Amino acid sequence: MQPRELGIQVCWERKSPISFYGKNPAAKPMGLLISRDASHGLTQARTFKIRYLLKLFVPDEVSSLEVKSKNVFVPYESMFKDKTILITGAASGLGRAWAQGFSADGATVIAADINGEGLVEVPAALRITLDVSRADDVERMIATTVKQTGRIDILFNNAGLGFNKRLENGELGDFEQHVAVHLFAMVNAMRAAIPHMRAQNFGRIINTISRNAEYDTVGTSAYAAAKAGMWAASRVAAAELSDTNILINMLIPGPTRTAIWGKDMAHFQEPSATYPTARMLASFAKGGPSGKVFWDEAEYPMFQEGN
Repeated sequence: MQPRELGIQVCWERKSPISFYGKNPAAKPMGLLISRDASHGLTQARTFKIRYLLKLFVPDEVSSLEVKSKNVFVPYESMFKDKTILITGAASGLGRAWAQGFSADGATVIAADINGEGLVEVPAALRITLDVSRADDVERMIATTVKQTGRIDILFNNAGLGFNKRLENGELGDFEQHVAVHLFAMVNAMRAAIPHMRAQNFGRIINTISRNAEYDTVGTSAYAAAKAGMWAASRVAAAELSDTNILINMLIPGPTRTAIWGKDMAHFQEPSATYPTARMLASFAKGGPSGKVFWDEAEYPMFQEGN
């Protein structure tokens, strides 16, 4: 049997996990090469300084590897096995792509959305139909997840919708409802999930935000305000949990072909292109980044001059 060649996708200094890919650059990564730090154990939070591009040759039947050096190789299937991942906004777009990705990587996925019909074909161990703008629905979602699986390891607050109204033209309640779907839904989900994460001494929370929070784009006042509020609340919550093994980070997907635009944006990236970043944030080890924003597998400095 012919061995296959695996390389490591790296830059000389990279503040994100290193993925093993096959010869085909579009191939699914097998796992992560995690740097071992003597004082902090396993971490993916540090800059990797790579002197050489390593190549590994393994038989086709090999599904996991161990690099006998100062590094360890962790296959994704092992990393997410026995992990419960709850994703809101999972019936379409980003959430659906992440549900598909994490299911393929061995996680127990809980898919939640207001669109129950859209959830039917989403690969998931459990599907929950709810309105995230309702606090009681969100509390029920978290309680159901824990009741059915015994835990909640990773939470993606991803549900959202577009907003295209000038402030003066909006009806009473439009702005408030939009903020409720984004900001209040995230706050309520975190408030309900964090006690469970504390009890199990593990939790990863990833909140979908947008660079629109930095802009003054006409017609997006509610959306921009909601995303800026999510950024602020996420940072404070991360600081409040800094002495725990609960990490809270934010993900910017970038221009993506989803229904949020109200029309087909065929020239944008597909939702599946954002999965590597979602998976990276879900796989951060204890002591990893928290309260940070990531875009395309790299940290993004929100609200800095020049953005």
